[in-house]
Amino acid sequence: MTNFSKNSFYLLPEPLRLGEFLTNYCVGVNAAKYTFPYSVGQSFGVSGGMTLHPTDDFHLTVFGAYSPDNRYNLNRTYYGATVGYDFTNRFGVEVGVQRYYDVRQGWKTAPMVVPSYKFRKFKLGIDVGGLFYEAVRITETDLPVLTCAGVKFVDTGLCNICIGARPGKAVIVKDTYDILSSGISEESIEKFADFVEKNLPTQGNMRGSAGYRSHLAGVLTKRALININK
Repeated sequence: MTNFSKNSFYLLPEPLRLGEFLTNYCVGVNAAKYTFPYSVGQSFGVSGGMTLHPTDDFHLTVFGAYSPDNRYNLNRTYYGATVGYDFTNRFGVEVGVQRYYDVRQGWKTAPMVVPSYKFRKFKLGIDVGGLFYEAVRITETDLPVLTCAGVKFVDTGLCNICIGARPGKAVIVKDTYDILSSGISEESIEKFADFVEKNLPTQGNMRGSAGYRSHLAGVLTKRALININK
């Protein structure tokens, strides 16, 4: 049986004047009770925020929250800041960044883009920055388009390049034409990278075409040779 309930209490005092600027602030307490298979418990957290209004249309906001036990991410620990501007009496937008703690992956950073619309009695805003960020970024768990590793043998001075995710098994590209036999220089690096790009067997799939992978193999080979020659 799975059961979950969450209650929140927020205190919103009247705006204060900090020097020449009008200031809004709020504090809150969150409590969650959950009943999952093999796990029953509670989670508590506190949160707060402050908004400074240098002008009527422009505002700065800092916020944060803390939970000593954010198991299952029911009450999250986070902090951040945004800059906001009201284009009209009803429509505005805030942009900023926040850091939050994920129980599985640790601390993470995400952008914030919050368009908002002010109704008669409340203001509605939706953060679309995180959604856009997740849609366009390549995550650490994502499959690479191509991989490349280089090695230089100390005793012989020979170099080998290993290319993987072509897609297919990784292959060792040996210097069969002794392009690098006279030493690693800018000219030999360019020639060997061109050799790899033209001779490495690649294929295309939904992550990239064969031509793109071949081009990428040449670029990564050049970077690998530069690094192992340092």
